[in-house]
Amino acid sequence: MDFFPQTRKNISELWDNLTDDMFSPFKSSAMRTDIYEKDGNIVLETELPGFHKENISVDYKNEYLTITAKSKYEAEAETRKYLKRERTYGEYVRRFYVDGIDKDKINASFKEGILKVAVPKPETKQSFKTINID
Repeated sequence: MDFFPQTRKNISELWDNLTDDMFSPFKSSAMRTDIYEKDGNIVLETELPGFHKENISVDYKNEYLTITAKSKYEAEAETRKYLKRERTYGEYVRRFYVDGIDKDKINASFKEGILKVAVPKPETKQSFKTINID
């Protein structure tokens, strides 16, 4: 005998909605990005499947590298009868703090749904110093 059938159903729906959000990268506006070093650069590879190059921008301002990707809503979508709808539309933004770089040497390319941005490695600043105590 189940004393709380409605509660179990609501918890199950809540769990399904939560896991859907956790595993859907664009619902949280996060762009999955790998960052690594290569040839004196820091390289960011960001997944942007389904986006067109003309709808992606990369800007560097006030020590922030900003990647913006826009997807447009299809007017035809209003006439469709969906069984399930997972794709979202809008503007997605990801920012990375990068200090001490030559902004004129930033390069970007987009191929097969992957945006690759090469940022020159920042000049190393000595941020740690041991102070001798007399």
